[in-house]
Amino acid sequence: MPVLWKSTLRWPLRRPWQALLAIIGVAMGVAVVIAIDIANESARRAFLASTQAVTGKATEQLLGGPQGIPEEFFVRLRTEAGIRASAPLIEGYAITTQTPPRTLTILGIDPFSELAFRPEMSAAGTPIQNGMATLLTEPDSVLLGAKTATALGVTPGDRIAVRIAGRSHDMLVAAILTPDGSASNALLDDVVLTDIGTAQVWLQRVGWVDRIDMILSTDQDRARVQAFLPPGIRMTTPSQRAQSTTEMTASFEINLNALSLLAMVVGMFLIYNTMTFSVVQRRQLLGTLRCLGVSQREVAGLMLVEGSVIGIIGTLVGLGLGIVLAQGLLGLVARTINDIYFVVNVTQIQVGWFALLKGTVLGIVASFVALAIPTLEAARTPPRTVLRRSSYEEQMMRIVPILAVVGLVGMALGGFVMWQGPSIWFSYAGLLFLTLGAAMVTPWTTVVLMQLLRPVAVRFGGLIAGMAVRDVITSLSRTGVAIAALMIAVAVTIAVGLMVASFRVTVVDWLTTTIRADVFVSAPSLNANRLDTSLPDGVADRIATLPGVTRIRRYRSTMLPTDRTPVLQIALDVTPADYDTFLWAEGDPATIWPAFADDAIIISEPLALKRNLHVGDTFVLQTSTGDRNVPIAGIFYDYGTELGVVMLPLDRYARWYADDSLTSLGIYLEPGVDPEAFVSAVRERVPDMALLVRSNDSLRETSVEVLDRTFAITNVLQLLATIVAFVGILAALTAMQLERMREFGMLRALGLDPRQLWQLILTETSLMGAVAGLVAVPVGTAMALALIYVINRISFGWTLQFAMQPEIYLQAGLTAIVAAVLAGIYPVWRIARVSPAVALREE
Repeated sequence: MPVLWKSTLRWPLRRPWQALLAIIGVAMGVAVVIAIDIANESARRAFLASTQAVTGKATEQLLGGPQGIPEEFFVRLRTEAGIRASAPLIEGYAITTQTPPRTLTILGIDPFSELAFRPEMSAAGTPIQNGMATLLTEPDSVLLGAKTATALGVTPGDRIAVRIAGRSHDMLVAAILTPDGSASNALLDDVVLTDIGTAQVWLQRVGWVDRIDMILSTDQDRARVQAFLPPGIRMTTPSQRAQSTTEMTASFEINLNALSLLAMVVGMFLIYNTMTFSVVQRRQLLGTLRCLGVSQREVAGLMLVEGSVIGIIGTLVGLGLGIVLAQGLLGLVARTINDIYFVVNVTQIQVGWFALLKGTVLGIVASFVALAIPTLEAARTPPRTVLRRSSYEEQMMRIVPILAVVGLVGMALGGFVMWQGPSIWFSYAGLLFLTLGAAMVTPWTTVVLMQLLRPVAVRFGGLIAGMAVRDVITSLSRTGVAIAALMIAVAVTIAVGLMVASFRVTVVDWLTTTIRADVFVSAPSLNANRLDTSLPDGVADRIATLPGVTRIRRYRSTMLPTDRTPVLQIALDVTPADYDTFLWAEGDPATIWPAFADDAIIISEPLALKRNLHVGDTFVLQTSTGDRNVPIAGIFYDYGTELGVVMLPLDRYARWYADDSLTSLGIYLEPGVDPEAFVSAVRERVPDMALLVRSNDSLRETSVEVLDRTFAITNVLQLLATIVAFVGILAALTAMQLERMREFGMLRALGLDPRQLWQLILTETSLMGAVAGLVAVPVGTAMALALIYVINRISFGWTLQFAMQPEIYLQAGLTAIVAAVLAGIYPVWRIARVSPAVALREE
């Protein structure tokens, strides 16, 4: 091995902990990015797999209105239109009563019509054929995939206790589908097949089907079907339907990916810090090598190879760590999707090559970007300057004002891009400029604060405190980057905390205004954000006879298909007493309500923002009597769903959709009636009905709990970024203090005792944490404003009230100081154990 390489390799071999910390920083940054990618992709694949399992070989699908398609239309489609390759289906969900509960997709099929879509069903002697007689003759019988049966611990003849639409049922396992290589069997995870009649009874949908699958091979067949369709039934393809559904989570996934990149940015600071220390600690060696004839290119090559090895190792470790982390994040991602968007049951992660490639490229590119400045510093500095230890700090002090100016320009540019950018990615790019600009201003801010603090520190803390303040400034090349990395992590903590607090305050105020009924009744639903399961017939009349009821407000919620993503359609009773339960973003209540009572609709702010709709525009409703262009009378604030809401009077909905079913009730009570006692009375009045009965307070608490769950994954990512920053400041402080071993040895020889040494170093680290916390306050507030007023509105369409929370600032400041102090404990403990004589011999 050449002597030049040997001399360079000694440094990481003698200081493996420093290289290890850099590797950890890269690994964690890469891990967070690919973990989010894998979790999102796993949820998406699980949904697409379940979609493929229930569509089979269908090329087109027929969909109806809120109730579905009358089953007699299927008969007409086959007999009158001649579409023999067609099959009716009904879908629903069941929850097992075991612990932990498992969500099963119910697929009600017509076994004879399904033969064209699932050829394996006709194979003689197969498990599905052997169980077909049971499926058709035994009540509540089902077919299960082998993997699902194993997970549930059942065999043919066993029963599975489940709850469907709030009611208890026992499924009889007729047969288990053993995988035979067919696509259908491979995709039947958590899917139960049953006769369509059984499914209709379970789901209380007798006489209706959700859709009709078809195999159409020619354009003439498609045109024939299209011409045969009555108003209210439309034709689509399975891929279009799946894409429309998965697009609902696009903003959610983008925001998670952007937040995960923050950990990578903090990791870049860590690589930069490590390589900067590498250059600083070997300046004398590098200067000697330059004097002996080593070229700039050779020095740059040495540094690039060394940093690249750290980056590659960190990236590889991060890929493995990311897969492990994805296992933990998958549950949070799936729960959020279930709460807000649609039901998805994810049992395992799906590691795709794109996520691994993305993590690899990000890790290596980030490493090279972070290496650029230290490498140029090592290669371009003249040998005579390199040999002077003070030259680097002098150079740093000269460029600090320049960095500050560049940083301020970057922050201004970031603000402009955020406010004027046409898309969410421009907004995040602006936020990145803001973050990096603030990091560049941090060293100058540190110098100013330390200079202001030094007289106070000397007066109240004595010589030791004064020395600590001075050391922060004189070691700015090392302390500046560590403070900036910690500042970013703390600023993100502040920004996310303020955003969540603002969202919480806004939602609580909105709930207080909009939820006025004393008791709410609905059918159980798997989706916490949608109440679109129909109530049993007659429930409103039975509850109305209870004493203490003054009024019942009726609701019918359905998912409305559109040319883009579905939106939530709510039909409801509206009287003058309900007018003040709406908060208007656009429109005059004096004109809104007369128009609403006539032929108009009102829509939510997210729908209006995403589709650029205003009062006076029209919106297409796909009704049972055909498409209707309905005028928009007003736009109201809504924080229940980002998908958008369309509201119309209940009586008009019943006419347009031929549907008089209800999904929820708001019950108003006489003064003095206890809502909780009334909840019990409702349950006693309708013991035979599966109902979710909640008081006003209980519903609000549940809504806030769902809100908190949606931010759980955000808090996890925020914590991971803070951990990466903690690793960075630990590496910085350890390297910086051990580099000053001879200086500390001299101080010990001059009479500084171990207690004073602890005081000196911990005071210094506390000051670094305090500076990071102070700078993070305005930066975090600016980031919060960007998240609330720019990114949130573009992503979700919500207008939030900014909520100033002093405890968030206090908590963030304490976090910065505590993290810095904890990171300083190990280096001071190690230095204090070294005798002055040994320390003085280090050089």
